[in-house]
Amino acid sequence: MKKKMAVMLSATLLLSLCSVFGKDSYNIELVAIAASEPYSVDITDDNTVIIGDVNADGVFSVSDVVLFQKWLLAVPDTYLSNWKAADFCDDDVLNVFDLTLMKRTLIERINIFAENVQYEAFSYDYPYYNTVPDLASKANQVFSGRVKNISFEMLDMQTMQPLKDGEGSQWAMLFTVYEIEAEEVYAGSPNIVKLRIEGGISSGYEKTQIALLGNERIPVMVDLPALTIGTKYLFALYHADDSEYSSILNPLQSIYTESAEQTGGFSAEEIISYFS
Repeated sequence: MKKKMAVMLSATLLLSLCSVFGKDSYNIELVAIAASEPYSVDITDDNTVIIGDVNADGVFSVSDVVLFQKWLLAVPDTYLSNWKAADFCDDDVLNVFDLTLMKRTLIERINIFAENVQYEAFSYDYPYYNTVPDLASKANQVFSGRVKNISFEMLDMQTMQPLKDGEGSQWAMLFTVYEIEAEEVYAGSPNIVKLRIEGGISSGYEKTQIALLGNERIPVMVDLPALTIGTKYLFALYHADDSEYSSILNPLQSIYTESAEQTGGFSAEEIISYFS
């Protein structure tokens, strides 16, 4: 029988959390690389959990640390898919001490893997939009939603078809696929969206990406924001009628956080106001 979870987060601990894990130290220590070899521990006879994998995507990564920190800070609409994965102290209590151990564990495993992984930045000549109406005229899917899953595939850039196991091509390219559940829709009629973007990511899943690439050199698109599972974003995308996937208009102006900060000259609030 599973034990019940107890949540203890005093005002003192909350202040300590904000102080110890400030933005600068957080970015320096985690260096946007996730764990390579998830490990697990049995909870019950028939259930197994990957320690640290609070978003239950199958890997312990930076995304899990970000999500757990937001949960401890009581950020609205933040939830843990697997709370027990965050219980590093193994006391059925989630607090700042678990977050401390969580970060330390991830950093130790990052150091093991970081020496071999190489991230190679690339960029494409995407069009840039000077006004919200210009952007809106090209985006036929505008919505806010949460990332539910992240996966990867190798495509032949000439045919845009997935490569079969063991198949090679001089035009092969790694793509990241984000599965997004739309919540508020402003243009189009998206429900579950598959967003496919050229290149990999530097915030986790290195082992999966390297297995597809056949080497440790992971291509990463310049200026593309890092998306985390469970986080809500505003998307301005293009979707062709004959395609299963949606695509970005450009890396700077297709994905927005809910904050008031501008991205590529616009803010999420400006885009939502235009469609409203």
